[in-house]
Amino acid sequence: MSAAAPPQARPQLDGLDRSGCSATRHGTYSAYRHQGCTCADAQAAFRRYARYQRSGRPELCPDTTTHVDARPLRRRIRALYAIGHTEADLAARLGYTNRRGDIPLMHSTRTTVFATTADKIRAVYEQLREVTGPSEHNVRRAVMFGWRTPAQWDVLGTLDDPDADDSDAALRRAEAAARRRLPAPVRNPDDAWAQAVCRAPGADPERWFATLPAQIAEAVADCHACPIRRDCLRFALLSNERYGVWGGVDADERAHLHSELAAAVGTGAALLGTGELDAVLDAYAPRPTGGLDEAARNGVVPA
Repeated sequence: MSAAAPPQARPQLDGLDRSGCSATRHGTYSAYRHQGCTCADAQAAFRRYARYQRSGRPELCPDTTTHVDARPLRRRIRALYAIGHTEADLAARLGYTNRRGDIPLMHSTRTTVFATTADKIRAVYEQLREVTGPSEHNVRRAVMFGWRTPAQWDVLGTLDDPDADDSDAALRRAEAAARRRLPAPVRNPDDAWAQAVCRAPGADPERWFATLPAQIAEAVADCHACPIRRDCLRFALLSNERYGVWGGVDADERAHLHSELAAAVGTGAALLGTGELDAVLDAYAPRPTGGLDEAARNGVVPA
């Protein structure tokens, strides 16, 4: 009778025997709740967290990770839906193994998630944000429900602001601002536009395309000290610039002025050299500037 084979050493991890547990993560509330860890320390962590949760203060439970706002994370997942990724694939990448291939966050009303979950969602988002998925159905759903793509969130620049406006109107404003964004300031003595306040070294062109009233007022005030204020306003009226602050006049007021001028004289070239246009410039940008008048009359666009 042959000798029995010596017993193999049982796997050890952190000093605990985890050979009977098939989970990929161990020892925490999250591993117990989401990965099915049956280890004694994970069960203890779950019971401990449950006690704090029943008391209404789960955030005070020791040994649990920080909670973060769930809204920016839902946005990331929906953005991946919007470019064709499926929930089942994303769930697998995030480590969820439920039979339906669901992401729990997307089927609950929870307002916070663990920071570890947030880190995983951010990592998957960065990995797939430029990769088109196979689901045309999800692309159509995204259009129906107004879910933004990663590229659209890049334009909005507010992905991590839970209270940000992501409406169609906000997206159009952001896209227009991106199109109107002035290039980095370059001081060229032969370029009269280089004397503009918004072209000064260190100036942020985005200030002149702000949307908040206080920020718009600041941009208007900055324009009052600009040596080419009058020419800037003339250019904006002639070209019917619809966004941003030009020549110390914001978009709404400039649209009103342009409508009045269009009703009285016309638009574009019809406005050139008219007394009506000069009267508006005298009222809103009275200081003579010189240097750009002829260029503006000829429809020169800022470089």
